[in-house]
Amino acid sequence: MILNLQPYIHKKTECLYDQKNPNHSSHSPNLLFAGCAVTVNKDKATQRLLPDENWIYTVHVFAGQENYTLIGKELTRFQNSSTDLQKGFRVQFWDVGVENHTKRAIALGLANFPTILIVDKDGIVLETQDIPTIERYLTSHLMK
Repeated sequence: MILNLQPYIHKKTECLYDQKNPNHSSHSPNLLFAGCAVTVNKDKATQRLLPDENWIYTVHVFAGQENYTLIGKELTRFQNSSTDLQKGFRVQFWDVGVENHTKRAIALGLANFPTILIVDKDGIVLETQDIPTIERYLTSHLMK
């Protein structure tokens, strides 16, 4: 199941977008919560996704809970296929049904779910909805 937040993002940005204010951009979604406009910072959201010193990559899965089992099984099977893979990345799930996780997804510019991001120490290196693409990237970058 793919969840599309794009109509929600456009609806909220249209009512807050001010063409005369250079600080507002259609590429920087604004959200309206409790009557306050909140500008979401993509750079700050990305910084919070970076892997810690124990990992080369973190794989972030933004999905509804109904997708966790399938995606989790596939990524676990893949990761367990090699010691290099086991040592190279960890997986973090973000339930887009949880408000704070949805805010993070919107800040990152994600609109369709599930979406999987690979993040290294410098930021997002891959965004996809396709597990084989994740496997190819990690295999080519982690296998010795």
